[in-house]
Amino acid sequence: MDVLTVINTFDGSEEAVKPTPGGRQRRLNEDNHERQQTKKIHYSGGGRIPTIGCKHTSAKCFCQADRLTPDDLVMNFQKFHDKPNKVEQDAALLYLMSVSEVKRQRQNDENRQKGRNVTVKYSLLWDEHPNKLPVCKATFLSVLGISKDRASRVAQYYAETAEARPERRGGARNIEGSDSRRQLIINHIKTFTCRASHYGQAYYSRQLYLYLFGVVRHHGENSRQPKEDVHLYVWQENQGPKDSNMIASALNDCFIVRLASQIRRSKGLRLFSDSC
Repeated sequence: MDVLTVINTFDGSEEAVKPTPGGRQRRLNEDNHERQQTKKIHYSGGGRIPTIGCKHTSAKCFCQADRLTPDDLVMNFQKFHDKPNKVEQDAALLYLMSVSEVKRQRQNDENRQKGRNVTVKYSLLWDEHPNKLPVCKATFLSVLGISKDRASRVAQYYAETAEARPERRGGARNIEGSDSRRQLIINHIKTFTCRASHYGQAYYSRQLYLYLFGVVRHHGENSRQPKEDVHLYVWQENQGPKDSNMIASALNDCFIVRLASQIRRSKGLRLFSDSC
């Protein structure tokens, strides 16, 4: 059987390294990621209903929550949760909070809670923006749908730094600096050279079909079948097609060359094909 052999002839040439546009690892689709979806629901106020969290009246208390209408509650809630990220939401909280240092520290005994170092006044939008109405902390938290710890962290950071709380969680930071370093690395890699790949040259590769035609001499029922009675004709599609001319040529060769003497001595000849 003839075998088609392909010989790689590398000429030893070199070519510049070409960095790929992206890493091989599949990138995460943040829009469809379960954790990202949960985060979006959390910061969009999903499932929360703005309500007044106290029973104060403006006639007896500084908290004027009783003056807020249902439309005011919805307005405050939507304006806050329409902010696209946590940083902008924290800045919106500072707009509604007045943070200052405690002017007088009370003497604490062992049974008292540790004294605070900041005092915070809370307010909400009402009637027409930007008018603000003073409210207590309970109503402030329940209307905006946030936790007391989040409000405390924003106020504490502002008291220490006099600015809004930045993003400190995982994520992209200093994007311009990272892009600059990445480009320097890419430019350095481009200075390397490597052996030219034969895949980029004028080579062609594909699968070749292998054809097989067999002629078997049969001596009768229950007779032995030695390998000398089996004649196989094998060729690849690049050597010839699988058509009637090729089959007839193979059968003629078998009768005239390989089985000529046996056919002359025989009294008859019967041909049978299994149509494989």
